[in-house]
Amino acid sequence: STSQPITFVSEREKGLKNSVLEVFENAYHGYSMFHLVESFRKSLRGPFHGAYGRGVLPGIFLSAAHAVRLGSYKKFTEQIKQISSQAYDWVIQIEPECWTSLLFKGERYNYITENVSELYTKLMEDVQEATIMQKIEALVCMICGLVKNRQTLSSLWSSKLTPSIEKKLQEDALKARSLKVLFSSDILAEVHDDCTHVVNIESQECTCLEWKENGLPCRHAIAVLNCRG
Repeated sequence: STSQPITFVSEREKGLKNSVLEVFENAYHGYSMFHLVESFRKSLRGPFHGAYGRGVLPGIFLSAAHAVRLGSYKKFTEQIKQISSQAYDWVIQIEPECWTSLLFKGERYNYITENVSELYTKLMEDVQEATIMQKIEALVCMICGLVKNRQTLSSLWSSKLTPSIEKKLQEDALKARSLKVLFSSDILAEVHDDCTHVVNIESQECTCLEWKENGLPCRHAIAVLNCRG
């Protein structure tokens, strides 16, 4: 088949990875960051070093997961090590191809902030004595209710983008104003930030890799687009 291999996201359960590959041959298996962060929190044991200690570790762990360059990934894992060697040992024993943007080869779905299985589990507990058809009907009603609620909330948004993405683009647009842009051709430009990045307008790519990573123009691309009007 020439179709894209499926991406399978699961909790990090012992033996599940091999089982997934038996059922879905050549699938990309990633670990749910929601459950991974929760497991990371529960695993943390002292001592902790630094002014903020334990409290900043989950955030640094997420930053390591989202890093798209090896240097950035190493920087964040080294920060974890400086705060807690135990936390660092926990992180590096997890296969990086299953949780880092740097090495994961399947489709990326960013960080899920809500445990989507909790509503389903609670519903099934409430209707456990019901028939199969009644359970299906209850599930359909729950999904329709969730969709209607999301539609109501999204009707209040000020743009076609979600509020969090709109906020990020506005922040990047503000940062883009201070960047120096040098054009080398109609489609290529150098942008001077903390380091120099090359933006290709035609292929919609930047050497910072953020544009390609999430489909949204990075601050370097925004700077170039602003200069082009």
